[in-house]
Parts: sequence; C-alpha cells; structure tokens
Amino acid sequence: MKLYLDDVRDCPAGWTLARTADEAKVYLELGVEAASLDHDLGFGSYSCCTCNKGADCAEHPSGYDLVKWIVETGHWPTTKPRVHSANPAGKARMEALIEQAWPLRKGAEEAP
Repeated sequence: MKLYLDDVRDCPAGWTLARTADEAKVYLELGVEAASLDHDLGFGSYSCCTCNKGADCAEHPSGYDLVKWIVETGHWPTTKPRVHSANPAGKARMEALIEQAWPLRKGAEEAP
C-alpha cells in the first residue's frame, strides 16, 4: 500500500488516502510500502477546527507529529517517506527528522 496523507488535496491514483495523522497511523501499523506526507492537517475542507490554536492544536496532530510517532514506534514505510507539504518550515522540519532517523530505523542494514 502507498499512503498519501493530506487533509485537502486529492489523492493520486494508486495511493491510499488518510486525512488525519491518526488515520495514517492505522495504515502504517498495517504496513506501508511508500508514504507521501503533508504537514498542516486539520484545517482543510475535510476537517473542522474551530479552536484557533493553529499548529498548537492537540486535536489535529501535524505531519511532523506523525513523523515523530513513526520514529518512536518504528512503523516506517518500506521506502523513505517523502513530504509534499506547501508549508516550507514544516516541510523542512519533517524532512530533517526523516533524514536523521531513516538510517537508524530497525532493519536499516537490510533495506535497499
């Protein structure tokens, strides 16, 4: 399965859509071949956030929160995740954490 995490964009053909980080976790626990991740979640037309907390909203974890969870739990996709976020700072944080943790994941010595 190829996982596409985004609360607003349409899902590319051949990918499985998750609109929230919690939904993405379910798929990652089942096993994912590839993942394309967005940073800003919970503020698009498919979610509702009226708390006005923005990035500090615990009800709507970001893509960065998901990457932290992946690192902590080891639920990595088979291939290194990519980030398609339009948020430059969020994208950079996610990519930096992925780059740092990807070589350290369990089974990395066996991965291509």
